[in-house]
Amino acid sequence: MKGFRYLVFGLLFLGWVAGMVVMIPRLATENRDTDVELVLDLGSARDFCNKYSYRIDQFLGQLKAAGLTSLAVKEVTPQDLQDRGAVALYSGGELLANLLFSRMAGLNAPDIHPNHSYLLVADRDSFAWLKESLRERFGAERVRSQEMGSLYLLEVPMTPKDFLSLPLGLWPKDLQLVQESGLNLVPRPYNHPGVTNSEIRDFFETVQALRARLVIFDGTEVLGFPDHLTALIEGIQQNQMTVGMIETPVQLGHIDQKGLYQLVPEIAYRAARLYTLYPKEMEKLSVADLVDRSVRSVRERNIRILYLRAVDKPGYSFGALLSMNLEYVRGLKTELVRYGLGVGSTSHLNPIRVGRGISYLISLAILAAGLWLVGELFSIKSGYLRAILFLLALFALGLYWFAPELARSGFALSSALVFPILATYWATSFWTRRGESSEAAAGPWPLLRQGVSGLLLASGLSLVGAFYISTLLGDIRYLLEMEYFRGVKLAFTFPLLLIPFIYFRFISRERLGIAEVGWEPTPGPEGNGEAGYLWRRIGDVLGEKVLVRDLFILSLAVVVLYLYLGRSGHTAGIPVSGLEVEARSFLDDLMMVRPRTKEFLIGHPAFLLVPLALRFLPRVWVFPLLAFGMVGQISMINSFEHIRSPWLLSLWRGGNGLLLGAGLGVMAVLLGYYTCRWLEGRGIRLKGPGRGENRDSIR
Repeated sequence: MKGFRYLVFGLLFLGWVAGMVVMIPRLATENRDTDVELVLDLGSARDFCNKYSYRIDQFLGQLKAAGLTSLAVKEVTPQDLQDRGAVALYSGGELLANLLFSRMAGLNAPDIHPNHSYLLVADRDSFAWLKESLRERFGAERVRSQEMGSLYLLEVPMTPKDFLSLPLGLWPKDLQLVQESGLNLVPRPYNHPGVTNSEIRDFFETVQALRARLVIFDGTEVLGFPDHLTALIEGIQQNQMTVGMIETPVQLGHIDQKGLYQLVPEIAYRAARLYTLYPKEMEKLSVADLVDRSVRSVRERNIRILYLRAVDKPGYSFGALLSMNLEYVRGLKTELVRYGLGVGSTSHLNPIRVGRGISYLISLAILAAGLWLVGELFSIKSGYLRAILFLLALFALGLYWFAPELARSGFALSSALVFPILATYWATSFWTRRGESSEAAAGPWPLLRQGVSGLLLASGLSLVGAFYISTLLGDIRYLLEMEYFRGVKLAFTFPLLLIPFIYFRFISRERLGIAEVGWEPTPGPEGNGEAGYLWRRIGDVLGEKVLVRDLFILSLAVVVLYLYLGRSGHTAGIPVSGLEVEARSFLDDLMMVRPRTKEFLIGHPAFLLVPLALRFLPRVWVFPLLAFGMVGQISMINSFEHIRSPWLLSLWRGGNGLLLGAGLGVMAVLLGYYTCRWLEGRGIRLKGPGRGENRDSIR
């Protein structure tokens, strides 16, 4: 295997060099483009002020002084205008019922359509704007208008039920309010059937006058979808605008807006991710929690737009609520600045693209690592491994030629599957080569040294796999989460299935619970006897009878697996307890970046306990410790599978997990060592030879 190892090391180094071509610009843009825009929904602010009879211009001025940068303005609907007292809406049936009003308006009964909508407007400028907007949507010949002294009437060929919620455009008085407030305008256009290129150009002329630099689409489609995207693209490019992509409530991908993923590449990925808390959530959270969640989304998920709504909780006075709103915005600005982030116009990441050649070289490194693992586990000859590697390299080349995205995502998943197993394999090999040395009997420090060294070896290998995933998927589409790592559940489970192979390879020379039958492996030049022995031992275990005790243990394992998977990924049905939320916040404040529970509380301490278990406990105890330790390595790599997270933050998180996990592990080893010594001093023997074990079974 030595010759093949040199080839593997060479390909791993080549993959690292190729990965740095991606990593350097990625780190540059993640650490440079950090300005965050604080955008308040104008509708939410208006509802809040109307509810408590407070002047909205005063409210906006106070929020701006606290740190607010922008106002999001949606298109108005007839319902909005009626609620504001700008129009009165009638159905044709209501007009027919009120013949006196109809005659005053100069309308004859035959001219009134009972299912049409009629808008009564008092302001001439508002009437002119509404008339133009309605004619753009329905056609000039289908919208009738009439002046009645100081009043104006518009007839629309639509029932009031449907007409009430029809977006009509950006209301001039809303735009005037934004201008007077001194805040930036963030328009939220709504697509409608029959939209024209002329209408899209008019939209950009309107927002250009107020120097809008960010646009967030309202509804389920981008403006102009599907036939007029060209006009939209031209308008965005000419005005150098950034597009806001709204993150889903489960924090994976973006809400479905048709045409968005077609638009973003055409504007050179001048887009930024947006996070918002919805009113029902906001009611349950304190201001500190609102700030914490929002700032964490910026730091951990490369969010660059925080979309805010007015804080309005039942049971509080207006004075208290006003203070909460100001504290919310002020807290956001303070915390963002504290973490080295800016508050201002939205910044966007550079459009990094990962070429096929770079991807292929990284994939070769992953292939080599995978074959190295297979060769070590099953003692395959080096010549066979080189031949298989050559064939797989040709297959990968063809895959990148015909389906590059499939190849890229497939090899990223392969890295997530291979490197936790490889890390556990080499850590176990490291521990068992030292066996039960006389040095270990001298005290706990050699055990601690072995445990820490094995943990660092495993974590280093896991970091290599994480680096390959981070660079292979370092494309701007993954950074913006238009694409994301797929196969999280498989990455959390498959490596654990290889634990028995590692266990039988290094720890146990017998079947679990069965006496030795007298057969010993006879290694050949390439260790073929080892492979035969490994398969025989596994076959013996699989052929054993199952006891009720075994079924109980299996049921317990299924429950543990359910909890393990249920707390992984974004679709978990297992909620986080309030105590755990408090613990997470505490660790965030203490260590700046919260380490993952699976690592510091389970995985890393378990790995540190392996040398202790080899010294004092029956072999069977090593099996769960290896499994728990591998969970920590899987979790470390999983942090980097979230490509939207800044790479250095994921590295920091893993480092904190190692530091805290090693600390807890050291305490566990010391406690375990002195407990075992105390028991041995009282004649209590913890270790075999028990059922099928002997002290010479470790290599």
